[in-house]
Amino acid sequence: MKMDPILRSQPIVAKDGIAVYTAVGNISLPHRHQWLELAYLKQGTLLHTIGDVSYKLQAGEFFIVEYDQIHSYASMGEGEIRLSNIMFHPAFIDPMLNDACHLKDTYDHYLISFNETRIDKIPTLTKFSDPSGRIRSFVDEIFEEVSQKNVGWKETTRCLLIYIIIHALREICSADKPDAGIRFSLPIINYVQKHYMQPICICDAYGSKQYTNSYLSKHFKQEMGVTFSEFVKHVRINASCRLLANTAIPISDVAERVGYKDTTFFHKTFRAIIGCSPLEFRRRKAKQPPCAVGLPEEISAASREDSPL
Repeated sequence: MKMDPILRSQPIVAKDGIAVYTAVGNISLPHRHQWLELAYLKQGTLLHTIGDVSYKLQAGEFFIVEYDQIHSYASMGEGEIRLSNIMFHPAFIDPMLNDACHLKDTYDHYLISFNETRIDKIPTLTKFSDPSGRIRSFVDEIFEEVSQKNVGWKETTRCLLIYIIIHALREICSADKPDAGIRFSLPIINYVQKHYMQPICICDAYGSKQYTNSYLSKHFKQEMGVTFSEFVKHVRINASCRLLANTAIPISDVAERVGYKDTTFFHKTFRAIIGCSPLEFRRRKAKQPPCAVGLPEEISAASREDSPL
């Protein structure tokens, strides 16, 4: 089978947490990946199968494959299909997601922050449309950025990838769906995520003086399973972890930026939640090798004429 030259030119492993390749052919046997895969069909018609779920895709549609999810696809026409594949680890979006391995970990993340209660379908069992062609252009830009690796390529690629994920989630989201079970918590959560660096009380976070602190605290604990103060602590410490992992800002400044005026108390809180000091955490992250994304086994044999898609 003829394989696309772009595919043969790609390295087998991308140490940056993301890799791209174009597959050209007729069939892909059942296989699984140790990463997330976003695949955009540029040419042909294919039948995509995930477990016992199958659906047809036309050119201009795309899908997302979950970590370790067995899937296969085959051409439904006489000609070959051309499929642009973007494989990435959640840690490419944020190094703090180094231990994450599922799509849900990305849309739970503060950079995407998509409320799961509004999602009507399972994203990784759904095909997505692109009537405007904008997603295709973004996929092409990601290919160019990852291939050329010019200054700022990771940041540009991250933004493009986040846009595509949000666009896909919008397609399966009910905008008017009530947030069952989190009536009080949602506005509080949104407020804390935006203002964690400031002193916060639960009434200010809720945005109404209609209820007392004790009433809101009681319902927040019932809905979230943690107290308001514990939630704020975790939001602040998570924010400090991002700063420690991604910047060289002094630890005292990190503490202040996430809402702690008392550095000693920040150290104590950080250790209680993370299990080590901020300095130890920073050193571990500095030594931690970048996550690797390997291409499928069949790609390593791309030069063979009988290679599967």
